[in-house]
Amino acid sequence: MRCIPIILISLLLTDCSQRNSDNKLTNANELILGERIHGPANFRDTINGKILFTLDDNVLVETGPTENKWLTAGVFVQMTPEQIKSSVIYPSADLISNGKKIGKAIDTISFWMSSDSFGLIAGYTHQNNIKSNSSPEKVITELVNQKKLNFRDLEPFIRNFKFEKTDNGGLSDFAQYFIYESAIVDPSPRDRMTLLINKDSRLVGIIHSRALGATDFKTYDLVRGHRLTVKTDLGADEIKNLIERRINFYNSVD
Repeated sequence: MRCIPIILISLLLTDCSQRNSDNKLTNANELILGERIHGPANFRDTINGKILFTLDDNVLVETGPTENKWLTAGVFVQMTPEQIKSSVIYPSADLISNGKKIGKAIDTISFWMSSDSFGLIAGYTHQNNIKSNSSPEKVITELVNQKKLNFRDLEPFIRNFKFEKTDNGGLSDFAQYFIYESAIVDPSPRDRMTLLINKDSRLVGIIHSRALGATDFKTYDLVRGHRLTVKTDLGADEIKNLIERRINFYNSVD
């Protein structure tokens, strides 16, 4: 079990607790927030390995990037006193988040990280177990390819995935809206995706840590796994300036 600083995991758990309070959507007006289970879904110890646990339909999960149609994904669950002491969940135990049953342990599960009475459990699951309309990369790619680049067109997406506005990032001449990377990938996460909106309220670029499939956009490597995808009609000097400033920002933070 990974142990991380109490302040950091408290912040993580507060955010995930707020997200997990919407673990099962009940109507179309509720926020998606992130990847949702198309289930029930099995989670395994390795690709095609033994089943560790199952999660119910619509449960909100933390995810890593998809590779060869599989991904690592998991969820923060409430720990019983026995689970806190043993650092594992034993078979047949119900998985509880914010007082709601969200799944069941099939085999013994070790916690990836924990603090107080919450812990992160994770495993491998097939990409078909994630609802495609709950992936921010898939949704923004669809919007971009449909030429929906005005801020007004993007507002439902920004609201649905709870993007936050920031003035940081070394690109103060743009309105920037971002979501954090998953705790599965980085327990002290940077941005998973940042939208760059110009003064004409148009999307001109996307900074991202996971693959996109946008047409009429070109992608450039940054640092630390991040990339910049920009409209092809941006000038070479503009693109170079964007790249340099964002790399400088990433190199300035831990």
